Amino acid sequence: MIGFNRFIATCSTALLLGTSAIAAEYKITSLNWEPYVGENLSEGGVLVDVLRQALAQAGDTLSVDYLPWARAVSKAKGDQAISGYYPAWPSDIAEGFFASSIVYKSPLGFVQRTDSPITWNALEDLKGKSIVVVKSYGYPPEFEALMESGDVTIHGTSDDAMVVKMVAGGRADIGVVDPFVMANSLATDASMTGLSDKVEYNTRHLVEYPLVLALRDTAENRAMAAKLEESLANMPIEQIVSDALN
Repeated sequence: MIGFNRFIATCSTALLLGTSAIAAEYKITSLNWEPYVGENLSEGGVLVDVLRQALAQAGDTLSVDYLPWARAVSKAKGDQAISGYYPAWPSDIAEGFFASSIVYKSPLGFVQRTDSPITWNALEDLKGKSIVVVKSYGYPPEFEALMESGDVTIHGTSDDAMVVKMVAGGRADIGVVDPFVMANSLATDASMTGLSDKVEYNTRHLVEYPLVLALRDTAENRAMAAKLEESLANMPIEQIVSDALN
């Protein structure tokens, strides 16, 4: 009987330990923003791969639903089963959400026509310009202030590819874009064939903008963010992203 009781106790302990070690699965939404993230990219894109690797260090897993950006944010806000949306700029953090630690900093600047490049050193130098932006994106506060000042003409469009197309077609002087996203679009989007000779990225960045995971503000997600921060600090993220993009 003693041996049987000991067996039961051992099994119960093992069961409790197994239960406490069950991995959490986090569900997030994202967008097709190649070459960083995308449902058709290897591992869902390098930034999703980085996030997945970081969570795996704590034994957790990640599932991603790829949608157009506005829908990705809306779905995350409306579905309590979704932990957050990614990758977000700090200006994209919705009420009721908080930003994780920085995963990566992406350059952001201007696409311009090769036959009419601009020279600028401060945002005031852009006064009088017509600028294309993606309507559903949030931009750095200083640039948002310029957009609202009336000193520039703003054209809103649906995505980054359209930003480049509008500038190439002469419908705006410049457009706000990530240079890696722009280069990827020019190289892979058949609708942009022939545009690479018409546009270029201005050599001056507007900003190197942090990319974060926007998380629903819950105790569980706060704990996840703490684990994520620790894991990211131990990963060579710059090298991982550089290897993937170059």
